[in-house]
Amino acid sequence: MKEADDDKGATLSSALGRRRQADEQALAEQKRLAVQQEQPIGTSSAQDVRLSRVAELEAEQEKVKQAELLALDAGCWQEMAEQGLFQKAEDLLTSAAELEENVSGQTERYAMLMHSLGALYDFRSNVDVTGQQQELSLSSSRFAECAVRVLRTLTSNIGDEVDANGSQIASQSRRKRLTDYLAKSLLMRGKSLCNTALDGDCQDTTAETAFDDAEQDVKEAASIREELHHSQLAEAVMAVGYVFYCRACRVLNSKDAESVVGKIEFMEQNYAYALKHYKKSLNLYLQKVGEEHTDSIRMRCNIALVYNVMSRMPCESRLEYLSEAEMQYQQVLKIQEKVFGKRHQRTQRIEIDLKDVAQRKSQLYDPPPLPSFAPSQSCFGLY
Repeated sequence: MKEADDDKGATLSSALGRRRQADEQALAEQKRLAVQQEQPIGTSSAQDVRLSRVAELEAEQEKVKQAELLALDAGCWQEMAEQGLFQKAEDLLTSAAELEENVSGQTERYAMLMHSLGALYDFRSNVDVTGQQQELSLSSSRFAECAVRVLRTLTSNIGDEVDANGSQIASQSRRKRLTDYLAKSLLMRGKSLCNTALDGDCQDTTAETAFDDAEQDVKEAASIREELHHSQLAEAVMAVGYVFYCRACRVLNSKDAESVVGKIEFMEQNYAYALKHYKKSLNLYLQKVGEEHTDSIRMRCNIALVYNVMSRMPCESRLEYLSEAEMQYQQVLKIQEKVFGKRHQRTQRIEIDLKDVAQRKSQLYDPPPLPSFAPSQSCFGLY
């Protein structure tokens, strides 16, 4: 009987072994078929984890990018522009401005970014060799106009309430800062519109309208800086003179000789206004930095330049203008030689201007050539 029980136990054990083996073979076959059908068993959760991690990394990178844009220095464009990285600078400033507007609205920082975009386009217009100066200057004026609009709104929304914490003082400080930046953006817009007008009418505006708007902008900027007792008031006053100077030079540079002759009085009037503001700017520089400072020397050069250009008008006073230009250049030359020496590039340039004046004086009574002068667009003043 015991032998029969032992045989029965052995048979059951063998059956269980065969069942386990069959189960293992079935599982192995199932895995093999799953691999063939590219449907791995037990990997969907791992794949989800990987995708989730990728999404987290992308989100972290986006946060870092946004943080960098929110902290972007609005003045970073200058170094990139000097390296010729115009598109990179524009992309960064534009992205930063869009993010600032989306996150906080049209803030002071947003206005600063708009101003920087205007400055970038102004820089490009000064170095452009593709014939797109007018378009670039017009773009500069549009960005500056946006900055002006936002700054006006921010300034008008500042309250005058007074509380125990001295909020009025904070408001006054902020108003002064915003007004100061408003003047800066007005000067930018005025300069860009002036440079736009030098190239004539365009699709969006006429040269006359652009000059009028430029004059209004720079006069307001000068008024603001005078009220604030700003350290750079002289620059704003010079900008007013520059508008009148360019307005007259556009006429003098016309290819229509009859038009030039018919507008002598117009040109003399605008050159006189330019001289008035240039001389006022010079006096401000003299009071602030003295006679030998580069800003004072530059303004003397600009005054001499205006007289020199006036002498090119086909009028009876051209000898008087030429003599005044010669006297101004001689004064500048003495200062320049003292400060920088005779071999300095600027000194040599003034010597060239003096030789040109002397040569023209000797030929004064010959028939005057057609006007061919075109003012530089590189700055408020040519020196």
